[in-house]
Amino acid sequence: MIWDPIFGWDWDRIRMIGMVSLFIFLFSGFVSTTEGGDFFEPSKQLLTWVSAHEVEFLMLSVVLLAGIYSWWRSEVGW
Repeated sequence: MIWDPIFGWDWDRIRMIGMVSLFIFLFSGFVSTTEGGDFFEPSKQLLTWVSAHEVEFLMLSVVLLAGIYSWWRSEVGW
């Protein structure tokens, strides 16, 4: 949970999410480079896949975000 109803934004958790995302991006680029590909190849492939399955990706995103929101509401007692 990155929002605490008492103290506000949990900046440590936000930084952790950012650092994990950055690590995954850099690590996948490093692996791609050592295998003879381009550094941005994993990102390009991910964007190509999302573009090819746009409707499915949007539907999955809506369902996932609705589920996370429902879980969050139950955690804060709504």
